Amino acid sequence: HKELRVTVTGYADRSGSDEVNLRISRARAENVAKLGFCSVPLTLASDCDGTDDPLYAKETLTSLKAGDQVTLLAFMGDEWAYVQIGLEGRVCRLFIPRSALSQS
Repeated sequence: HKELRVTVTGYADRSGSDEVNLRISRARAENVAKLGFCSVPLTLASDCDGTDDPLYAKETLTSLKAGDQVTLLAFMGDEWAYVQIGLEGRVCRLFIPRSALSQS
């Protein structure tokens, strides 16, 4: 839609210097533009770990098993898939390795 405007803002925690945090925030905001959003139910082909920040933190939020159901929301480059899962009665969104998705 021609009149639709979207503002993308990236954030970083306070543990780094202002210069480093600004660089990280900008990188996160710029990466959103590379995401092609969708909503596709899929089954995982292999076990994998999910993270909320595949570029910098790489902390595991949860581990997923082959056969788990996910909803693919977007790809980030060739390495990462942004997915939605149900976890302990809540909806969670996280990044997983793209290679963990089934190829059907």
